[in-house]
Amino acid sequence: MIQQTQPIIVTISHQLGSGGRLIGERLAARLKALYLDREILRRAAEELKVSEEDLESLDEKTTPLWQSILLSSNYASPMLFATPPTTMLPSDQDLFKVETKIITHIAQKNSAVIVGRCGSFILRDHPRHASIYLYADPSIRSQRIQVKDQLTAENAIKAIQDSDKHRSHYVHNITGSDWNDARRYHLCIDSGILELPKIENIIANYLQSRFGTLELIDIPFPAEMGK
Repeated sequence: MIQQTQPIIVTISHQLGSGGRLIGERLAARLKALYLDREILRRAAEELKVSEEDLESLDEKTTPLWQSILLSSNYASPMLFATPPTTMLPSDQDLFKVETKIITHIAQKNSAVIVGRCGSFILRDHPRHASIYLYADPSIRSQRIQVKDQLTAENAIKAIQDSDKHRSHYVHNITGSDWNDARRYHLCIDSGILELPKIENIIANYLQSRFGTLELIDIPFPAEMGK
């Protein structure tokens, strides 16, 4: 049995609209662990000396080949641009290396819930790592983000399609694996057939069974966010 004093890492990979971020935030609070999502991007921006907004345009998206060539250190030159960019952005691989460094460093000493950023791949050999994948039917996901982001049905579906495409290409480009392959994760859950509070409890029970007795804080799930 793993003692409570030993840190555990939970990584959550998720499709847009599957509830991954909300459940990640709540699990982190219940475990009294760090919650890392945009914080990783912020730290990466600091290390790469670029703005967080610039990195956000690259985050978990595959840079087109022509742009990758222009961004590489061997080819990047203001002469290649009709209008030189104010900041030379890192390549996909450079960003991934920095994010890997940040995630690995945090996971050495801290319990944390990490959302996205190929965390499940980066920490695949961590002895106290549980990788979760949340997915759902596009119709369910569309309904959720229509409410959450106040989008029309048409725009919600487009956002889902774009997100799935970019994330799938990015993960394959960086790791060589299929983002949707269940074999990459310890626990996969269809969040469209159960309410989110039940899914949170399934994950919490899995962590209890996997790592021994954990001190999980009881935090009521907001009724408006439970579907």
